[in-house]
Amino acid sequence: MGVFLSSLSTCAAKDPEGSSFQCGLPDTFESDGDIAGLGVFIAFAVAVITSLFASVYVLVIEGFEYFSKRDLYYHKLRMLADEYLISLSDAQAVTSLALLVTANFYVGCTISAYHYDLVCSLVLMSSAAHIGSLAVMHKYFDVDKCQGWQRVWQWVRFSLRVFMVIASFVLSNYLFRHRLESKIFPSFKPASDDITTNNRTHSTGLVLPAVCFIDHPGQSNAVVYNNFTASPNWTRNYTTHASSNHSASNGNSNTSTFAVMPAFATFNSNDDLSSDGDLKAFYCLIGACAVAALTSFLLVLFKKQGTCGHSLLCRHHFAYLLRWGCFFTTYIIALSSWNRFTKLQNWMIGSGWFEGSDTGERSIDSFGQLMPLILLALPVLALIEALAEKSDPPQKGDANWIGLQDKRNPDGFGA
Repeated sequence: MGVFLSSLSTCAAKDPEGSSFQCGLPDTFESDGDIAGLGVFIAFAVAVITSLFASVYVLVIEGFEYFSKRDLYYHKLRMLADEYLISLSDAQAVTSLALLVTANFYVGCTISAYHYDLVCSLVLMSSAAHIGSLAVMHKYFDVDKCQGWQRVWQWVRFSLRVFMVIASFVLSNYLFRHRLESKIFPSFKPASDDITTNNRTHSTGLVLPAVCFIDHPGQSNAVVYNNFTASPNWTRNYTTHASSNHSASNGNSNTSTFAVMPAFATFNSNDDLSSDGDLKAFYCLIGACAVAALTSFLLVLFKKQGTCGHSLLCRHHFAYLLRWGCFFTTYIIALSSWNRFTKLQNWMIGSGWFEGSDTGERSIDSFGQLMPLILLALPVLALIEALAEKSDPPQKGDANWIGLQDKRNPDGFGA
């Protein structure tokens, strides 16, 4: 099992014989279906596509609510999509957190640079779809004016959702920054395919453990980072102090050891090294989330009429335009990450590193792949439940009705 904040010295101390942890090109490279399997990708891709269409539907219907006299009718149509997006967002938050916790806590010493890059793309896809949905929804964080235990449970639900969003932001930030801090990390497929090893596979650092690049002590001595794996700084033997925090569960949290870095086998590479593109995209997602939250807060704060003759109308139209802006920002990032994921995975599958019998990234045959696929049924069930409910039409004083009156109670993101 890996550890949070993994380092070369810590991973080497856990495997002093170098039987499982090595920073040289392996003879073969194994797939990881629970990270890059077809089932995982389908689950994330379906979530992106369905949330995209549902978000467009909500925004278009909301526009009809503003400008049509049949606003109550369009309100009912919009609330159906809201129910679907709420359930989808919860499922996406859980799936994304599971992936982040696994990558950050449990496979720190074993995850390859290739799979680390794929996790980054999946996290961006999931986060973009989640935040894009939050930007257009009206009920995700709402707490109705009810009494007793019902109000308590609504606050519990509110707290859990806020916790999932914040936890996802914190773990995602660590995931991206950990990679960005390394100047030698192979963050995408090689720039060219003309460098090979043993005349059978492309020579790339993508197949090495990610921690070999993230925490390599020799990179600070390098002037040129391209083809760093062929430089003396790559193969130099480093002896560093390793704190054995990973043994805390055995009562040895205060012990420490000295670990010799594993052997670094020299090889040529033409890898696309780290860039700050993913981190910038992630910060754009945080900005979109902040804009959506601030818009909702301001609509609640400033309810009184201003100098404009229809100030309430002006404010809601302005918020509507901001939601469109957040929508375009998030889904451009989601589709871009989708494209980056497929390009890198297709290159690796065609590179020759996977053995012919290894179809782990092209099959759906593990629990880790089936679970996110099954979770996609939850939003569909929520939509069916909403369609099956028989309730009276909303009145013009109801919360979530977008009728432009002073009584309107904006709630949640995009209120």
